[in-house]
Amino acid sequence: NVGGFKSRPSKIISVFEFVKNLDVIIFQETHFSAINDFFFFEQVFRSNFFIFHSLAHEKFSGVCTLFNKKVFEEKFTTELDIAGRCLAISLSYSGFAFLFVCIYAPAQPIARQKFFENLSGRIQFVTSLKKFSELIFIGDFNFVEDPSVDRFPKRKKTVKFEPGFQQFSEIKAHFSLKEQNCKNDPLKRIYTFDSSFHSMSRIDRIYVTPGLYEDFSNMATEKIVSLQHKLLKV
Repeated sequence: NVGGFKSRPSKIISVFEFVKNLDVIIFQETHFSAINDFFFFEQVFRSNFFIFHSLAHEKFSGVCTLFNKKVFEEKFTTELDIAGRCLAISLSYSGFAFLFVCIYAPAQPIARQKFFENLSGRIQFVTSLKKFSELIFIGDFNFVEDPSVDRFPKRKKTVKFEPGFQQFSEIKAHFSLKEQNCKNDPLKRIYTFDSSFHSMSRIDRIYVTPGLYEDFSNMATEKIVSLQHKLLKV
């Protein structure tokens, strides 16, 4: 989660220098709502990456997926676009069909529940029309899986399940998704978000289908100075 790129050229350049050699990049909360908004962003990134946007229809949304031109051919399909909240891009690589699902869930509890309910039906429809070898769900989910360990310090009133958990659990069960974050961190203490209120949480996560789980390297986090969210890398 980049916390907004719109009208922030220095931030765009600093993030580019940090990620320019990565194979696939998933950005959330770009704040791009029109073509003019991402003109400078495209100037900086397009020499290295194929770029796909889902434009914001709300003030603080917008997502973007990028694929390194040195690694991938230009054979992509946008399978699903939920304005500024979800972008599902498919591609073929080494004989396998992959579906990358970029997610930026709403911060508001009711809106978040409705978002995941909607996503569940739509992503199942997409996968019923086309067969994919593997699926990758990446993003800022705006809820934690286990509030007792995924937030620090613990909230005074800890609920068993945060809004959105149960709705996304249906997606996890349907596709047998495994959380990559926990592969080398069984205690789930890789905090990905540092708030201005001196609290940390694990709201940014990566889920993959079983065939990818063992193939992926251990996940790591890196701090980019200009961002509140840490970069997740595998």
